[in-house]
Amino acid sequence: MRQAYRERGYFMAETSDPTTHDAMEGGLNWFTLRPSTGSASTSHAVDEGDRYKLAESNFPGSIRVSGI
Repeated sequence: MRQAYRERGYFMAETSDPTTHDAMEGGLNWFTLRPSTGSASTSHAVDEGDRYKLAESNFPGSIRVSGI
């Protein structure tokens, strides 16, 4: 998840540990009269920080080649 934010310019993005919430416990599904496995969701708190944009990169000692 951090990598996805960093690819979009949020280099200081931090995520918390995942939290799982049981939305429904297993049991008998009243519509199909079959066993149900239930469901769960996972959430993360994200602190994005500032967004950065790379305008130019310059490497000392490199030679600019044109016409390629």
